[in-house]
Amino acid sequence: MEGFVQFADPDDLNIDGNTRFEFPFATVEDVLVLDKNTILVANDNNYPFSVGRGPDIDNNDIIILKVDSLHTDNDGIMNTIDREDDNDGLPDASKTNADIFISSDETVTDPLIADTDGDGFNDGINVGNGTDPLDITSCPDPDGELAPHDSQNGVLNAADILIATRFVIGKLQPGSPDLAHADMNNNGVIDSGDLILITKAVLQ
Repeated sequence: MEGFVQFADPDDLNIDGNTRFEFPFATVEDVLVLDKNTILVANDNNYPFSVGRGPDIDNNDIIILKVDSLHTDNDGIMNTIDREDDNDGLPDASKTNADIFISSDETVTDPLIADTDGDGFNDGINVGNGTDPLDITSCPDPDGELAPHDSQNGVLNAADILIATRFVIGKLQPGSPDLAHADMNNNGVIDSGDLILITKAVLQ
């Protein structure tokens, strides 16, 4: 954490007479990945009862930082040498700057977000099934894959049945990605019919 809240400032860019810039972690509001080697850090300086950097400062600070070892997909390979930064099954080289999905060799998907359109399926799964990874309404057929909830592991097993059961009995409320994966009979809800179909798929 020390490295996160204190940055080298050899040119004294904030003109405080110090070659280290200190940033209070207690009031960091957001960290946004901009690209392979750049993050944006937003600081809330007027958070109630916890003024971040003194009364004479702007309400918010936004700082853009270059980092040497950004790692967005937890695969043990730093982005600077990783050919696939988000583990969506598509190489970064295919993620170009065109405006529409072109092909599996030119997907235009976000290299740092595994599910660019937020439809619940990783971009690689969309491309592999012939659906558009940039269109939330263009999804592969439901596959029953629900577990771990909000972070599917690509394996259909008993855990998926348990989560489907919780949807059916009302213990969990399904979101759009859940419906995309588990509305097996395409009736707009996850119901006992879907649970039966998911159970059959697991037992195959």
